[in-house]
Amino acid sequence: MATTVFENPESRRKGPYFEERICIVRGTADAGAAWDAVEASEYAPETIGGFVRGDMTLEPVYVDESNADDCIWKATVPYGPPGYSVPEPPETGDSSLSFEIGGGTQHVTQALAHVADYPAPTKTAENYGGAICVTRDGDKLTVEGVDIPAMTFSFSESNYIADEDVTDEYVAALAHLAWHTNNATWRGFAIGEVLFQGASGSKRGAGDWEITFHFAAAPNKTGWTVGGVTGITKAAWDFLWFDYEPDTGTKRYVKEAVAAHVERLYESGDFSALVPGGGT
Repeated sequence: MATTVFENPESRRKGPYFEERICIVRGTADAGAAWDAVEASEYAPETIGGFVRGDMTLEPVYVDESNADDCIWKATVPYGPPGYSVPEPPETGDSSLSFEIGGGTQHVTQALAHVADYPAPTKTAENYGGAICVTRDGDKLTVEGVDIPAMTFSFSESNYIADEDVTDEYVAALAHLAWHTNNATWRGFAIGEVLFQGASGSKRGAGDWEITFHFAAAPNKTGWTVGGVTGITKAAWDFLWFDYEPDTGTKRYVKEAVAAHVERLYESGDFSALVPGGGT
């Protein structure tokens, strides 16, 4: 059997500054002959679309020196600008980060501060003390509020974890930690500012696991003033709401927020447990 070379087109990788091809060699037990066959083939030209061929790698898939016809080699042929190297796939223990800023809404019933009232001619405008979208039905008053864009910082972190560390107990620990806030300073955020929203994972061909953790972050508030209420301290993921009081004379009009209430909605947890050995 003569030495043959063919490309595996499904394994191609492309990027803005590189291309990679995988070639399969059959019919020789000699690495040098396999290398020469790839370089001489139509599948590994010196240039592709302005990219130049980089340092090729060759690895045996199956080699039997007594039977060259059954021997198989795999050649990885990279292309890119001169001096450019194709990025290597992440290894076990590596991590990568992606993030997004913006999006999301929040419902608010109380302004940070009341700015102004503009009554129609011959009419009087009531000052509701920053209460938003107040409606009246006789003496019944309702603060409806409004949905506004909210500052959100969401991010994901992928970690590549050894197969032996991804046990049933580890997966259960991830499930129990979901929807908890950080109980210690983490990734530059203060205690309580990060909410762990869960994880997704799958086993890679390299034998380890790629597990991606999903988070959202928001700032804590200390000494905050909202409407006429001052000195509010609120952790990022606590819920803030207000009491409103009608005019004591007419019992018709909402004058202002008279009290703020802060409610704890999420428990805290130890984020060092996300990666075995406390890698995060």
